[in-house]
Amino acid sequence: MNRHTKTAIVSLAVFAAMLLVVMLAPVGFVSWSPGQTVDLLSEGESGPLIEVSEARTYPASGSILLTTVNQTRADSALRFPQAVMAYLLGAHDVFPRQDIYPTGLGAGEATAQELELMVQAKTQAAVAAVREAGLTVREAPKVTRVRVSGPSNGILQTGDIILAIDNVPVSSVDDAVDRVRQKPVGDVVVVSIERQGRTEPPITIQTVPSSNDGRVPTIGVTLASEFFFAPQVTYRIDPAIGGDSAGLALALAIYDRLTEPDLTGGLTVAATGVIDARGRVGAIGGIDQKVAAALARGAQVFLLPATNCSDLSEIPSDIRLVPVTSLSTAVTIMEILTRPGSGTPLPSC
Repeated sequence: MNRHTKTAIVSLAVFAAMLLVVMLAPVGFVSWSPGQTVDLLSEGESGPLIEVSEARTYPASGSILLTTVNQTRADSALRFPQAVMAYLLGAHDVFPRQDIYPTGLGAGEATAQELELMVQAKTQAAVAAVREAGLTVREAPKVTRVRVSGPSNGILQTGDIILAIDNVPVSSVDDAVDRVRQKPVGDVVVVSIERQGRTEPPITIQTVPSSNDGRVPTIGVTLASEFFFAPQVTYRIDPAIGGDSAGLALALAIYDRLTEPDLTGGLTVAATGVIDARGRVGAIGGIDQKVAAALARGAQVFLLPATNCSDLSEIPSDIRLVPVTSLSTAVTIMEILTRPGSGTPLPSC
């Protein structure tokens, strides 16, 4: 073996080793691909995936699909070949890792955030559905945190429901905040509360300057909306599913149980969208992946946030994509779809 041959072999070996390192090394990207779909009107091992009790309910004949996205986990590394394949495959996307997982966010924190978003989505969906079904929902501001150095420390407690301020009933967080802000800094407010189901005597609290703006009075608490309504909703969905994009699908399934006639009319309907307690539908991520997942499950209709239409890379011909802005709109669309002959045109992306 001459010197040139040896040099070529060594060079080839070095190149192969470098190529192997590149192929196996993790890259700073996260991939999205179509995830699982869940029929929210189906039965699980321990009962309906969504069960509504303490109210009159009705049977459903079709399917309402919750769609998901498979995402590279925060504690997993995407290899170079995987990133390339995800970039080239249809209904797959690749994003810089810092766009999905901010620097310093641990895997446990990322998972906890996603699961908390799902908890919030379940609450908002139930409230929106109950309201849309015409049932009564009472809203009230609830204390979720008491600042240790604030004037409410030792007076108010986490979980207290604010009923009135200065003898004026309040029915939302905004109501309560506005009532406090009408007082000068240093003045007192009279707060009426419900604690552990019992109405307490009125409490007097002195306002202090807000840490963000010294001219704004505060009583040193954080408030969130608490909702009271008769129907009880039990979820038996895979507890590993996180995020808040399931809101619209959850709300439609609950509404379908609470009303007649049957909302789906035997159709397989997929839906996605963030939803708030007023039934307003907001944008989500991964719309291409969710449409692909719905297609694979045989969905005939896909209800999606109107603002996500512009995010679609293509409009498939074998599924009907219908944009919505609210739960009320989604319900109207389903009524049109299941009652042929109305002649009402449907929106489309």
